Amino acid sequence: MKTTQFPRFQKQLTAGAGAICSHHAGRTACSGRASRLEGPIRCQRQEYPLAKAQGRIHRISAYVLTAVVILATVTAHAQQYDPPIAPLVTNKLQPPGPEGIATLDGQRDGLYQAFRTGPNPGGYELHSIWLYVRNAHESRHMTIDAGLYRGLPPDADRIATLTRSTLNDFSHNQWRAPANTFLEPNANYVFVLDCTAGCENGHVAEIGTTRSSREDPGAEHGWSIEDRLGFRSSRAAGWSSDNGGGLRMRVKGRLSPFRAYKAQIISRPSLGDTYRYGENIDFALTFNTAVHVRGSDSTIAIQVGDGNAGTRSRTAHYLFGSGTCLLVYRYQVSMNDNDTDGVSLGLEEANPVFGANVPVVVTRPGWLPVRQYYPSVFDNPKHKVDGSFHVSNVEIISRPEEDDIYWPDEDIVVALTFSMVAYARPGSVIALRVGDATDGTSYRAAGYLSGSGTKRLLYRYRVHLNDFDASGIAVYGSGHNSGFGGPLPVAGADFGSVESPRHFPNVGDAVGHKVGRSVSLPTGVDSSTMSEDGQESL
Repeated sequence: MKTTQFPRFQKQLTAGAGAICSHHAGRTACSGRASRLEGPIRCQRQEYPLAKAQGRIHRISAYVLTAVVILATVTAHAQQYDPPIAPLVTNKLQPPGPEGIATLDGQRDGLYQAFRTGPNPGGYELHSIWLYVRNAHESRHMTIDAGLYRGLPPDADRIATLTRSTLNDFSHNQWRAPANTFLEPNANYVFVLDCTAGCENGHVAEIGTTRSSREDPGAEHGWSIEDRLGFRSSRAAGWSSDNGGGLRMRVKGRLSPFRAYKAQIISRPSLGDTYRYGENIDFALTFNTAVHVRGSDSTIAIQVGDGNAGTRSRTAHYLFGSGTCLLVYRYQVSMNDNDTDGVSLGLEEANPVFGANVPVVVTRPGWLPVRQYYPSVFDNPKHKVDGSFHVSNVEIISRPEEDDIYWPDEDIVVALTFSMVAYARPGSVIALRVGDATDGTSYRAAGYLSGSGTKRLLYRYRVHLNDFDASGIAVYGSGHNSGFGGPLPVAGADFGSVESPRHFPNVGDAVGHKVGRSVSLPTGVDSSTMSEDGQESL
C-alpha cells in the first residue's frame, strides 16, 4: 500500500477544431486556435494481440492463403475480446486494526478511500468496488451516495455514481459501477461514501478497516490502495484523514477494451454562447489508443433542440484525427435549428454507437473495430443554438438636426440587424408610430433604404407636414399594424430564400427622437413651426 498525494485535477487547454493534430512517438500534438480541449490527452500506440476470430477459418492450400486473404478473413470475423472481470487491487486479507471499523452515523457522515491505478497504456474498465460491512444497524433507513472522484469533492471531477440497494451485515458488499466506466492509467481516484439522509437516530453502518499498509497478492501491476482513511464529521465543513490505515476494499475490473473514454465540445460560438446558422459545432472523442477512420465517413449522434426525443437527433461527421487518439466530428448548424439549453451528445441512446464506419485499431493481423460506444455530453448552456432567420436587434440610428426634434423633410433611419445575411425585396417597408393615437392614424411606413446582402438593413421615413410626436417615435415590430409590410426580406438563395418572420422586437417611445408639428400660415407669411409644447415660432 502506498501513500499518495491528491492535488486537484488541473485542466489544461489545447488547440483542437480548426487545428491539425498529429501523432508521433506515442503522443498527440495539435495546433490551431479555433477550439478548446479540456484535460490532458494520453495516447500511445499499443501492440495488442488480436482477439480470437469468431467462427472457423477453413483450411486451404498454403499457396492460395495469401496475406490479403488472411487480412480480409480476420477483419470480417474479428470480435473484440474483453478480458474477464477480476480483482485489480484488494487488501481484504489484511488484518483489521484494534477497532477494525469506521462508522457512518450521526457523528460521521462521510468516508473516503483513495487508490491509484496501474500503468496499462489503454487504461482500465471499472466493474465494482467492494467493502466489508461488519454491522449495518438500521442502515436501511440511511441514504448513502457512493461516488468515484478524481480528487476530493466538491472540487474534484465526479467520474461515476456506484449503486447498491441495502447493506448486508458481516459480509462483503458490492457497489456496481455504470457500464463503460473508464479509469485512466497512473491516476488517483477516491471512492466516497456520503450519508445524505437518515444518519441520525442510531442508524449506523460499520465499514471494516485495516492498519496494514500492504495489498493482497495478485493485484494488477502498479495498482495500490492508499494507507489513509478519510472522513467527514457531520459538524465540520471539510474532510480529515487518519494516516493509520484504510478501508478494507476490493476494486474489480479489467484492462480496458479499445474505446473512446472522453467526449468534449471543443468549438466556441463566434459570438456569445449561441451558434448561428452555418456555424460549426465540433466534438472531440479521446480514445485509449491510436485509431483510424476507414472509408469515406464515420458519424456520431448529437442532439440539437428542446423538443421531444427523436426530433432533436442530428448527425456529426468525422472531420480529422485518423491515426491519433483524438477524432473530431463536426456538425454545421442548419436553418431553424434551435436549442436554448445547449447541445448534447449521445443522450437519446442507452449506448451511443458510431454510424457509417466504426473507427478501427491496427493490430498485427489486421483491423479491429473499437467498442461501439462513446461517452455522453450533457446539455451545455455555453453551446446553445439559434439557426433561425430573424431580426435580432432594432435601433433608430439617425439624429435630429435640432436638439431631439425632427422637422419636415428630415429623415428618420431605422437599422434592423438580422441573425444572418438578409436581402430586401422591392416594396419592403416597416411600421413606425409617429404620434400618440392608437387607432392606426399614427402609423407610418418606412421604406427600404440600403444594406441588402448584409446582416443590417436600413429603412427610412421622411417627416411630413403635420407629423407630430411629443413623446418620441416608436418602432412597432409586433401587434396590429406592425412589423414588415410588403414583401418580406429573405435569406440568400443558398439558404433556400427563406422569408423573415413578419414581426420583430419593438422600440418604445424614443424620447430623443421627437417630431415637431408644422402648420400653414396666412398669406404673406413664409412659414411657421410649432414645437412640441405648442409655442409658435417664426
